[in-house]
Amino acid sequence: MEGVESYSNAIDATSSRDRVASHTTARGVTPSTYPTRRANVAWAFAAADVHAPELFDAIAETALTQGERFNSQDLANLAQAFSNARRSSPKLFDFIAKTCLQRGLGAFNSQDLANTAFAFGTAGHASRELFDAIGEAAPRSIGSFTGQGLANTLWAYCVLGVDAPAFFTAAAEALPAHIDRLREDFAASSQLYQVFLYLQIESPHQKLLPVLAEHRQIWLDAFWNDSIRPSQSQLGVSHALNVLGWDHEDELRTEDGLSLDMAQPSTKTAVEFDGPTHYLQGPDGPSVDGRTAFKRRLLGRLGWTCAAVPYFEWDPLLASGATEPYLRGVLARLRNE
Repeated sequence: MEGVESYSNAIDATSSRDRVASHTTARGVTPSTYPTRRANVAWAFAAADVHAPELFDAIAETALTQGERFNSQDLANLAQAFSNARRSSPKLFDFIAKTCLQRGLGAFNSQDLANTAFAFGTAGHASRELFDAIGEAAPRSIGSFTGQGLANTLWAYCVLGVDAPAFFTAAAEALPAHIDRLREDFAASSQLYQVFLYLQIESPHQKLLPVLAEHRQIWLDAFWNDSIRPSQSQLGVSHALNVLGWDHEDELRTEDGLSLDMAQPSTKTAVEFDGPTHYLQGPDGPSVDGRTAFKRRLLGRLGWTCAAVPYFEWDPLLASGATEPYLRGVLARLRNE
């Protein structure tokens, strides 16, 4: 990607990432900045895991005024950069969807289609019209999709609850050729297990579901391998719930393979501690990402009742000692839902 390597090298070579972000915000992102450069700046900062909210907000603001100057790869890269950076910008995603629909997706290759769909899924930003268009375009280039690209795109459709019969049928025919590589790609295989669950629970597809079911153990092994160890904050919530008399199991795996932070199997109730990785950050505060919302939806369809403890609500309570009344409120919500 033109320009990305030089930006990434500059970031890696700089002792203060915040200084680079501030400098770029002040001088590099203006209404006259070329769209490709702007998309590449965002992509590079996201790839380098640089926390630069002001930079991303500036990129979003200026991008909204120059839609006609973006090409298809610029749009795909911009969406991917914001989702990778965990930055929420509903207006930007609306702009990307509108611009893609106005131009059509003829210039999008399979990677552009997959990256765009995955970015919208990660952000939890639904655009039925855009996904209908991707669903029509993707089968025409299905042979050039990688296994990861197929997994990312299928996962995004399931996260947003959008059906795409033509694409799902084409994916069912293309997926077997990628099985060997997918065995080594835990992230993609983990996503395919979630796709399998979605199709089994919410939207059975006659051709795709049997293909996924045949290799279910591959997807499930990857899904379990992708589990995150509990944080100290989560362990603190667990201990506090025990003190309140709410007996539970930690890191419970349901019979369907989903994990729960703290759960009572007998009542099918659970408390989930949601750390920063469960949220996108934006000017209006944190918002739950697509992955987390998708998991909760699947759990609900499987009969579980879950209550979330967001980190930004829990952490301030530790200093004030107000954790007990807060958790009593959480348990009350569980009983009433």
